[in-house]
Amino acid sequence: MKTFSQFIIAYFISITVYAADNSGTLKILGLSEILNGYFTSPMLKVSKTRMETNFNRLKQAQADDDWELFGTVGLSQNSEVATANDDREYTDLAGTIGLRYPLLGSMETKENAVLIAKSAIDIEGYNALQIKDNDRRSIIASYINYWAAYLKESITNTFLLDEKEIILKLKQRNTKGLLYKSDYYEFKSAFSLAKRNLIRHVEDKNNALADLVLFTSLEHKHFTPRNPVIKRTCITEEDVTNITQESYELKKIKAEIDTIRNILENSSWNGVKSDFSIKQAIGYETNPNGDNSSIAASINLRMPLDIATYNKSGKQIIKYRLMEKRSEYDLVKTQAERKLYRQLSEVDSKLASVKFQQDRLNSVRSQKKREVLRIKLLDGDVIEKVAQANIREYIQLIEYIESLREYLIAKSVIGQYKGSECVVQNIESDNTLFDMLP
Repeated sequence: MKTFSQFIIAYFISITVYAADNSGTLKILGLSEILNGYFTSPMLKVSKTRMETNFNRLKQAQADDDWELFGTVGLSQNSEVATANDDREYTDLAGTIGLRYPLLGSMETKENAVLIAKSAIDIEGYNALQIKDNDRRSIIASYINYWAAYLKESITNTFLLDEKEIILKLKQRNTKGLLYKSDYYEFKSAFSLAKRNLIRHVEDKNNALADLVLFTSLEHKHFTPRNPVIKRTCITEEDVTNITQESYELKKIKAEIDTIRNILENSSWNGVKSDFSIKQAIGYETNPNGDNSSIAASINLRMPLDIATYNKSGKQIIKYRLMEKRSEYDLVKTQAERKLYRQLSEVDSKLASVKFQQDRLNSVRSQKKREVLRIKLLDGDVIEKVAQANIREYIQLIEYIESLREYLIAKSVIGQYKGSECVVQNIESDNTLFDMLP
C-alpha cells in the first residue's frame, strides 16, 4: 500500500504522461491525410446540378437565336348560292408553313438571352470554386476541433482515474479534523466539474467527426489525430487589395456587371418586335375551282405607339441596374477588405491569448513542482496544496488547449489566401506551442 504522499506524487505525474497509454489501437491520421480524402460535398453536388441546368439553358437560348419554323392549319365549312333555287356547300382546308428570322428588337432579345445564360454559367463556376474553398476550411476547422476535443477527453479521463482514492484520502483527513469540510467539497466539486466537461468533450469530438465524414471519404470511426500544423501566410497591404479583388463574391458580381453592360450596348431597338418571314400558304376545298396555293415574303413589326418613351425607359432601367451592381461591387469589396483585416487582427489576438495561457500554465506547473518537492519533506496541508496544484494544472491545460484551438482555426482562415513570402524570424513557430502539451 503506497502512502498518501506517494499517491499524490503519482497522481501529479499521471496527467503529464497521459498520451503514452491513451492512443490504444486507433488509426493515426494527420490533417494532410484527411484533406487528401476530400470528395464532392452535398453543396457541391447541388452546384454541379445547377451548372448542368445553366448549360442546357444556354443551348436552349442559342437554339432559339436563329430561324424559326411556324405554321397554321384551318378547316372551314362554306356555302354559296349557285342559283335562285340551288345552294352549294363545300369544305375548305387551308394551311400555312414558313420560316421566320428575328430582326431589330426581337434579335436583341434573343442575343441578350444568350448573354444571360453564359453569365449564369460563369457565376455558378465561381460558386463551385467558393464551395470547394469553404469545404476545405470546414475540414481544417473540424479536424482542429476533433484534435482539441480528443486531447481534452484524454486529459480529463486521466484526471478522473484516481478520483475515488484521492477523495477517500481527503475524506479521512476531514474526519480527523485535518481538512475543512468546505475544502473537501471543493476538491469533490472539481472532479464533478471534470465529469461534466468530459460529456461535452466527447460530444464535441463526435460532432467534429460527423463533420469530417460529411466532407471526406473518412469512415465514421474515431482516430488518433496528429498536432495540426497550419502554415502562416503573411499579408501585406498590396496583398489585401489583390486578395479582395480575386474573391469569388466579387468575381460573381463582376460577371453580372459585364453582362448588364453588354445588354445595355445591345439595346438599340428596345421594344421593337420584328421579323422577316417567308411562308407558303396552301389550301384545298371540295369546290373544284377552289384549290390554290401561294408563296409570300414579309417583314413584320410590332411596337408601342410611344416607342421613343418605351425605348428610353427600357435603357434607363438597364442603366440603373448597372449602377446598382457597381455600387454592390464597391460595397462588397469594402466589406471583404474589412473582413480580411479583422481576420488578420484575430490571428494576432488569438496568438496573444495562447501566450498568456502558456505563461499561466508554466506558472501552475512550477508551483506544482515546488509542492511535490515539499511533500517529500513535509506532510499536513502540503498534501492539499499538491492536490490543488494538480487541479489547477488540469483546468489550465484545458484552457490552453481551447485557446490553441481558436488560434489554429483563425490561422487556417488566413492560410487560404495567397500572400507574400514570410520572413522566418518574424514568424512564431507552432512547435513551441505544441511543446506545452503533455
